[in-house]
Amino acid sequence: MAINHKIPIHVTYNGETPTGIAEYQSASSECIPVDFGGTGQNDISRGEIIVGDITDKDFKAKKFTDSAGNLTCVFDETWLNAGGQPENQTTSSATQFYAGETVYQGSSTSTATASGVIIANTGNSATFKVKSITGTFTADTVVWAQTVFQTGHAGYAESNQIRQVTLVSTTNAVVEQATMSFLLGTLDSTLGENVIDCGTIT
Repeated sequence: MAINHKIPIHVTYNGETPTGIAEYQSASSECIPVDFGGTGQNDISRGEIIVGDITDKDFKAKKFTDSAGNLTCVFDETWLNAGGQPENQTTSSATQFYAGETVYQGSSTSTATASGVIIANTGNSATFKVKSITGTFTADTVVWAQTVFQTGHAGYAESNQIRQVTLVSTTNAVVEQATMSFLLGTLDSTLGENVIDCGTIT
């Protein structure tokens, strides 16, 4: 039995005062924005989906398939190679960056020329894998972190203390290939079962 389409509803306002509940009236002009969990789209005719963009803080509507029928994935991970362990600027002792915290290049968070979130190689390491990168990390420049840690966190004793190290170089986390292309396969139906050819990975 076919199920009728359901139309979302929203609260109508007079200024900041809610006055009632109404259905979305025009599919061509009304949609739920990305900021509130929607797609920001009023149709799917372009075959687009909402994805993040590693060069822009805003979400983008993009297609994953190009004219050659390939699906390309970009890896947002980079190795930061330092000249040694970070140094705590309060205690002058060797320390570390902690997984999940943000590291910066620049004099402050507001003027940082680059930033990224630590995801691997903490402890006494001199190399750190970062993601969610903004800007461009450059060699011979200080990388630093100053995070307020909660009680019980491994870095609580260094909470809000600056830890820094001079960057030597950066390396793509995926050395062999910065992008991965998937050659799309085919969909076949045999005896009521869908068989998917996953294609090849290059």
